[in-house]
Amino acid sequence: MESDDKKKQREKFLLDRFFEHQGITPTRIDPGESPDFLVDIDGRTVGIEVTELFIQRCNSEARLLPEEPTLQAIESITCLP
Repeated sequence: MESDDKKKQREKFLLDRFFEHQGITPTRIDPGESPDFLVDIDGRTVGIEVTELFIQRCNSEARLLPEEPTLQAIESITCLP
């Protein structure tokens, strides 16, 4: 399991790459818990929650869930044909 500091560093790295890619230059980025960051852009404060999506290719059997799956189990399974 990733430490909180490492997780926050990774989230900041991903956020910085997103801003770089979009050509956005925020005047302030403050880390938090919920949301992950408070960012000042064009005179407005925006809350940003960083979410990573992992996509894997799998066969149809891997898509099968238990009869009553937990929400976490549903969210963790993303397959492309």
